[in-house]
Amino acid sequence: VRFFSHPAVSPFLLSLGFLGLIIEVKTPTFGLAGLAGMLSLSLFFGSHLIIGLAGWEDLLLVGAGVLFVTAEVLLIPGFGLFGILGIAGIAGGIYMSLLGSLPAAQDFSRAAGVLSTTVLVLLITGWALLRHLPKSNRLFQSGIFLRARTDRAIGYESTETRADLVGVEGVAATDLRPSGTGIFRDERIDIVSEAEWIAQGTPVRVVSAEGHRQVVRAIPAGSSDGSGESPGPERLSDREPALEQAASSESPSAPESASETDSTSEAE
Repeated sequence: VRFFSHPAVSPFLLSLGFLGLIIEVKTPTFGLAGLAGMLSLSLFFGSHLIIGLAGWEDLLLVGAGVLFVTAEVLLIPGFGLFGILGIAGIAGGIYMSLLGSLPAAQDFSRAAGVLSTTVLVLLITGWALLRHLPKSNRLFQSGIFLRARTDRAIGYESTETRADLVGVEGVAATDLRPSGTGIFRDERIDIVSEAEWIAQGTPVRVVSAEGHRQVVRAIPAGSSDGSGESPGPERLSDREPALEQAASSESPSAPESASETDSTSEAE
């Protein structure tokens, strides 16, 4: 009994007991790991109960903590209050079982050392077991761990860049202050103004695509003729010959009116 309650043996009994329970959760059926875990915990608490270090209240506290953790894993999605209370109950029950009814100063340090060693061993070996053991539906369906990965290697992307919209003209369907909605190619798209606020109904052009953000700029009045092209100096020069021809066709009317005035004055 004193061998199992020795400070050098107690951490390994506790670690073996909880590791057996972890393995049992990770595997679909109850087997040797669960039996070994229960036997190790029974040896630890039984030896401390026989020599008078642990009391029944300590065992009840640990049992309540185990029930809370089990409910958190199997019944309640995620990790919350029940899990925290369960871990606190288990740690508190183990710590109290190491002190006895009338603890001395050295008993506190001995209990802290045993508990710290147990936690350290559990963290290292538990991490290795969670990485290499087969995944159990009981643990992963609880919501504590995610089963699926959403990374780029398997085809998931958080946002889709619409590079095909750069340079496309449309109309602001809402006021952009600075974000809003626009209509481009009969498609309603979320857009954001490059700088200033843009009123609803203003023609806009997409200047850049940044993930889900389509940055637009207002098109000045008269800079687009519906085809997306501006008039330009070439079109203005094409209109100049027509204007000159119209002016020359009107200029001969002035001499004719002058000759008619002279003939009228001679007749008088």
